[in-house]
Amino acid sequence: GKQSYLLTLRDVTTKARFMQELKVMAYKDALTGIYNRRGFIKRANQLLQSERETPLYFGLCFIDMDKMKHINDNFGHQFGDEALQGTAEILQTVFRQEDIVARIGGDEFAVIALGLQSSDESMIRERFADHVRQFNEREVRLYQLSLSLGIVYYDPKEPESIVDLLEKADQLMYETKRKSRSHSER
Repeated sequence: GKQSYLLTLRDVTTKARFMQELKVMAYKDALTGIYNRRGFIKRANQLLQSERETPLYFGLCFIDMDKMKHINDNFGHQFGDEALQGTAEILQTVFRQEDIVARIGGDEFAVIALGLQSSDESMIRERFADHVRQFNEREVRLYQLSLSLGIVYYDPKEPESIVDLLEKADQLMYETKRKSRSHSER
């Protein structure tokens, strides 16, 4: 009777909640709690397809953790994990709630910063460097966190796919990394 009806109802809600959690898990990175690659691309595409009154401008940032392999090999994976979590934290502090922050690969992160234009780049790079420095100064660690950043800009007049933008930002990040490496080796 009534009892079994309530039981079924509860089962259904539990199942619905479980399915919801599974869905969330499919788009979230388990280690850092931010979006994974799938979630990032899904959210980014939703953004591109949304009907809006104002033209859409954003910066796509591609972030790579330097020396991840070195940290894992020399100090162990728990330190690698800690560095990844630290990176996610830094990104969530540098960018805003409405920006889309994701870990899209092993030691690769991406952010869609809404409304970010090339005139804001030096400000973002400074904030970014400040937060990395603060992370490194906050406690004594066996490693120093070091991140490379590439930024490309989405122009609604010349729309591009998220995947293409990611590729371009990745290239830029790589060039920045190469330049800073050749500076430090001089």
